[in-house]
Amino acid sequence: MRPGILITAILAFIAPAAAMAAPASTVALPTQATASSKPAAAPAARCGDPGRATYVAGKTFRGNTVWEDGDTYDMTIVFKADCTLTYGYNGTTYEDARWLQDEDRIMYAVNGGYALYLAHFVSKTSLAGRMINKPGDTGQFVFRLQN
Repeated sequence: MRPGILITAILAFIAPAAAMAAPASTVALPTQATASSKPAAAPAARCGDPGRATYVAGKTFRGNTVWEDGDTYDMTIVFKADCTLTYGYNGTTYEDARWLQDEDRIMYAVNGGYALYLAHFVSKTSLAGRMINKPGDTGQFVFRLQN
């Protein structure tokens, strides 16, 4: 499977909740409002299990990425509760990323889906994993919890 297809498939899986909502034509709407009628609440973003000790929402990690071509970057990543991720390197901060957690595994896509990171907890305070970008370059990283 080509990396571009993999990243496209993963991004479709972690797309914003609004993009995954059912089309309006499939939603049954009440024909008459009553005093006790309340609009349905939008579903909360669900990026993982908030009950897990390793849940990353609201946490900041800092570490280093090393690409196979030798490029290295010191990065800071902040997992937000709305399933978005802020990340920064080389003095610039970006907010074009999304994340999803399954138990102690975390997946996030950055740069509008250009690169995909697959991480797992190696301790209570450290993440490690591998990344791949659309051209197929790969690398590895280690991040440590900051807060």
